[in-house]
Amino acid sequence: MSLDQREEQATTTVPAPPCGDPNDGDEYFLWTEVKKFVPCDGHRSVVAHGSAGSSKHYLLVPTARVRGIECECIQGGWDYWQDAIGVIPEAFKDSPVSPIQVGLGINSAYARKQEQLHIHIAPFWQGAQDKLEMEKSKGIITDVWAKWPVSIVQIGTKENPNDLRQYRVIRTGQITSNLFAALKSYVQPTSMADETMILIPQKSGGWYVLNSDERLKSPAGSSTCDHLLVYS
Repeated sequence: MSLDQREEQATTTVPAPPCGDPNDGDEYFLWTEVKKFVPCDGHRSVVAHGSAGSSKHYLLVPTARVRGIECECIQGGWDYWQDAIGVIPEAFKDSPVSPIQVGLGINSAYARKQEQLHIHIAPFWQGAQDKLEMEKSKGIITDVWAKWPVSIVQIGTKENPNDLRQYRVIRTGQITSNLFAALKSYVQPTSMADETMILIPQKSGGWYVLNSDERLKSPAGSSTCDHLLVYS
């Protein structure tokens, strides 16, 4: 796995359990790999290939020990979403995928396969953007964060467009706030570990910010970003 060091440098703080211990060993693959590439002066995040040899799927991985979306330290700490957005132009400059076709996503604690926080950077399923644009034209999606919990859109999956899932969706011109903190403050989940978050670009610029979990019913919510992002 190749990792590219980010430009931003700063002294990282060590998150306390349950975010994980910096001395965690080889059973935590991503964390073990990240430690190999981090110099003494510290980088906030690194970029990894999410699929072997793929120019379409990357991961943004913190250099601090952060187990996942449930870790409280990311709600008031470094903004990893901004890091992930920032790497898109460079990561996809030689890719068959245009940067405007790229979305971001993070899985819940129960859907992820790695015990180190990672944001997927990959093309989004076009059907998801099409549905969001249609709902936007109806005025259903708002840019008022306080209304995020009740701004619901039903979207199919890339595997089956008729398999509808519920998402809380907000739209914004720019990501100016910590999305982990916004999720905690406005959606107020019972447990952050249950949550998935996805960013899909608006055609006119800016982002749709999606959130879902298994609490949503009829149709069901989702605990993973994998239904809307395309990794190969």
